[in-house]
Amino acid sequence: MNLTQLYDSHIHTALCLHADGEPVDYAAVAAERGLKGLIITDHNPIDGDAWEPGIRMRPEEFSLYLEQIEQAREKWKGLVDVRLGLESDWFPGHEAHLARLHQRAEFDFIWGSIHCNVHAYAKTFYRGDVLEYQKLYYDHLARAAETGLFDAMTHPDVPKFMFPDDWNVEVLLDDIRRSLDRIAATGLALELNTSGLHKPYPEMNPGREILELMLERNIPVIIGSDAHTPSRVGADFDLAVALLDEIGFRHVSYFIGRKRQDVPISAIWDRDISP
Repeated sequence: MNLTQLYDSHIHTALCLHADGEPVDYAAVAAERGLKGLIITDHNPIDGDAWEPGIRMRPEEFSLYLEQIEQAREKWKGLVDVRLGLESDWFPGHEAHLARLHQRAEFDFIWGSIHCNVHAYAKTFYRGDVLEYQKLYYDHLARAAETGLFDAMTHPDVPKFMFPDDWNVEVLLDDIRRSLDRIAATGLALELNTSGLHKPYPEMNPGREILELMLERNIPVIIGSDAHTPSRVGADFDLAVALLDEIGFRHVSYFIGRKRQDVPISAIWDRDISP
């Protein structure tokens, strides 16, 4: 497999308070594993106490975040292409805050996320009915995509890790289809997140059923490790590419300068897989 064609587009750092290492450490592993590059996408800062500030950088650390990424870019220039990104939590009514934040730097890529598993979100929206909460998540995933604030949405079946014993994708398919129809209309990409293999519901997210629905709607796919430690950079990318190939995808994507770049899976495999 030729990983020199790929970026790992989902990387965190110690600034988020639940990860280890700085961008230079992640870039070192990317170089070792032969990746073309990586996009650092730590959790967005939030003013005040909203959205659980204990799991993200403080607002005053944002300039340090930019500095650390620039340092990694310079140190690994010519070996690994290190790019500036962000993972921004969407929450109804806070779009103006995110719009201002996204103008504070020249980002290459911005994930939109719905973290229904964190306390602030659950406290606001969970009313004790797991199925209704899962359905709400898919409405919110589409609403976030429709804001125009993001380039792609992360881990699009994350509720399965919050309620692994209550996850039944078949029951949710109508809601998922409606959500994906709306996302497809925006032109946004969705993630295939390899970290799901190590979560309470052990499969990549999204799973095969949702990936098949994405393919039907021509929704582009970005592979991300969601690395919270440098050893996870590029982890399980071979399995992710093999799964996409098997389902029928012909490209994987990444973003540079907020513009999507598509890589043929045939170039990653170093072989022709066209029909």
